[in-house]
Amino acid sequence: MEKKKSIKILSALSLASSDTREETLRTIIINTLFEKNGILQNNIEAEIKDSFGFEPYSSELSEILTTMIETNLIKLEDGILLLSDEERYRVSLLDAEIKDKEKIRFQNFKNFITDELEIVIEISKIKFLYSVFVEYLYHSFYEFGEETLNYFSPKPREIDLTNDDYLQQSFHKLGDKTLCSILKTVIDKYPENIPKEDLEFLNELALKTQSFASLGFSPDQSQDVIDLNLIEWVLYLDTNVLYSLLNLHSHPENEACRALIQLILDNNAHIKIVLRYSDLSLTELVNKKDDFKHLDKSITDSAIRGLLASDKLDEFSRQFYTNLLYNRNLTLHPSKVIDLATATLKVKKIEVSRTSKRLEKIGVEYVNIRVQEYLRFVGQKNDIRNEYGKKKGVNLRSVFRSDKQADHDISLREIIISQRSASTRNQEHLTFNNIKYYAVTLDNLLIQYDQQERVGHTDIRSFPVFFKPSFLLSKLIKILPIKTDDYKKAYFKALTARGFNKDTKRSEDIINIVNYLKHQGIDNEEIINNLISEDLFLEKYKEESKSNPSFDSGMFIEGVLNKQFAEKQEELNKAKDELSKIKTDALNVTSENSVLLKQINEKVVVTQIYDNAIKELNKKVTKLEKTRVVSNTQLDISFETEKDEKIKKLQTQLDYERIKTMEKETNLAIEKILKKWQFDSLRPLLITIPLLMGSFILVNVFKTEIEKSKLDLSILIPVLVGSINIFVFGFIFIRFCNDSNIEAKRKSIERQILENK
Repeated sequence: MEKKKSIKILSALSLASSDTREETLRTIIINTLFEKNGILQNNIEAEIKDSFGFEPYSSELSEILTTMIETNLIKLEDGILLLSDEERYRVSLLDAEIKDKEKIRFQNFKNFITDELEIVIEISKIKFLYSVFVEYLYHSFYEFGEETLNYFSPKPREIDLTNDDYLQQSFHKLGDKTLCSILKTVIDKYPENIPKEDLEFLNELALKTQSFASLGFSPDQSQDVIDLNLIEWVLYLDTNVLYSLLNLHSHPENEACRALIQLILDNNAHIKIVLRYSDLSLTELVNKKDDFKHLDKSITDSAIRGLLASDKLDEFSRQFYTNLLYNRNLTLHPSKVIDLATATLKVKKIEVSRTSKRLEKIGVEYVNIRVQEYLRFVGQKNDIRNEYGKKKGVNLRSVFRSDKQADHDISLREIIISQRSASTRNQEHLTFNNIKYYAVTLDNLLIQYDQQERVGHTDIRSFPVFFKPSFLLSKLIKILPIKTDDYKKAYFKALTARGFNKDTKRSEDIINIVNYLKHQGIDNEEIINNLISEDLFLEKYKEESKSNPSFDSGMFIEGVLNKQFAEKQEELNKAKDELSKIKTDALNVTSENSVLLKQINEKVVVTQIYDNAIKELNKKVTKLEKTRVVSNTQLDISFETEKDEKIKKLQTQLDYERIKTMEKETNLAIEKILKKWQFDSLRPLLITIPLLMGSFILVNVFKTEIEKSKLDLSILIPVLVGSINIFVFGFIFIRFCNDSNIEAKRKSIERQILENK
């Protein structure tokens, strides 16, 4: 296989096993529901195939739909899937944003041709050129993937997009030599001055290409994947899995069991798994017939409905009577089903494996020792359950394993480990593939025991022996090709879909955060917007919620609110520092004071918003603790005392800061208004001084007439000046030098401010 082809396939497989695949499928579901405006749950696969050109795997799709319903991204009403109102609104905004960005990119393209290249051309031809250019970009990403970005970056170009076969197809589509020449020039020159919006678009195409690759490699590459020999296993089916395949009992994993076997059979070229069950399981299956003697096939439908309505039936009886109610003619008695089991399973290519000789080789004594260890493990689990039940005041049912069950389970485990030892004898490096032997079971207790036994080993015992069918199914799906008749067409459909590369988990996180704040009584638009607009906060929220099993979203959000409160407090302090440095003159005091007081009040309001938000969180922290989901591994750990101390400390600090802030803000406002009041007393001088100067001028001009009138100027002028001094300067003295008057005015201003607040 070519190295490039191998890397491409392995990259697709790597992406398929990452979170990208799940997020991509979520986006596809959201886009499909947005376009169709409601879809019957049974038709969702067909609608996705119609919209995106590929068919998702049923089990994987069902699991993702369940999660999306639980997290309120979508809703199920009368069998119809719908987007939640919040999600539909988000997608509609995204749709409008994409259209706006498309207009900007076209304008950039047009400007490049007309301004940079200085080409005179009709607008209709520019639109045609642009559509061909965008299609060419899609093809480049399809062919070269993320490497296409290198061509449009300042770095040396590692690929040449101007000598591509598809370029010739683009020329043929244009059908005009002038337009072909322009397109070639654009491809060659455009990367030198690429606008920011266009670069963002190219990054989105790279992300969309990754997202699509996570859905699986092209069916055309199937033979190349087969050559890689990714899966060559022997898979044993525990007895309880056989019960599910034979439809003998009701169990949540029934569908997963059937889907797993069908997936293996349908994809046997890619997944080379030999299906087996041990003769020990066959013996256990046959012995189970004795438990079915009491089941009566002749009872009426009415009686069956009464039985099913009770909670007294075991899982085998419930399944039999359910089958009987829905299809009496085709339902066989469980004993008959077991009689036919060997033939039925053989049709599904599930063969019995004779293991008695290998078990003899392992040794009865060794197996018995391991059985006793397993039973002690079961006892320890029951002790823990009983202790927890007493502490919580609930009665928890003990788990039980008979000696026969334990002997079967441990014998199967040791047989598989023994077969591994033989198959890896000459292997230097152990891998999941060369370990080769595994089993699937519905027994959670057996899986937990297997996990415990792996601890401390670095050899074949370090690999898991048992898987749950649903777990293995989810892993195997991700190494299969995407189910499509036209891979390239499906790729282009995905590339042109809105928000195909958007992080839907982030959307889910945002909705959870907003719902939490709403639950806590915080619906202030500014606080909510500040939180969900901060990329670093959302990334940290996602990382913590994923990696920390005891993640407390309430404490996390509370911490961020505290941080933002501190930031707003700091902004307020900076604003006050700036205000204290501003120097004003008498004529501008009024207008400047108005602006300054407005700034102070705005900052105080913002600070009080965060103050109120913190108080709301503190008041409801007890309710929050009651609704927290605590990891089973930390049942005995309590953070109550530490949390209460932190809350009290924070509350004291907040009260102190709030009082201090209000005092400083009030004093600053008082001083500014008081200064204005004092400077207002200087205004009469602006009138008095010109009047005095005018009077002296008039006296000199009309001096002769005044002397003739026998007025005594030596008396007139002092009287005039003295009167003005008494009135004007007395007024100024009262406002600047009379302490009692100044203090009275200060108290009056303080009362007015407090009343307004």
